[in-house]
Amino acid sequence: MMLDKETIRVLLNLPDIAIDRIVVEGARTLKIFVHSILEGTHCHRCGKPIDHPYGLSPGL
Repeated sequence: MMLDKETIRVLLNLPDIAIDRIVVEGARTLKIFVHSILEGTHCHRCGKPIDHPYGLSPGL
């Protein structure tokens, strides 16, 4: 069975990601490296939308 990036994205059912690379390690290990394609997020404290880091906490 051929697994291309689009097939894996659909199987994961995560619409807001892009697959960077897929690494097959052995018969039972598949590593999938992804990143978000969304712009910004919501503040974990106040819930307001943000599009840049602020504060002293390390990035997620």
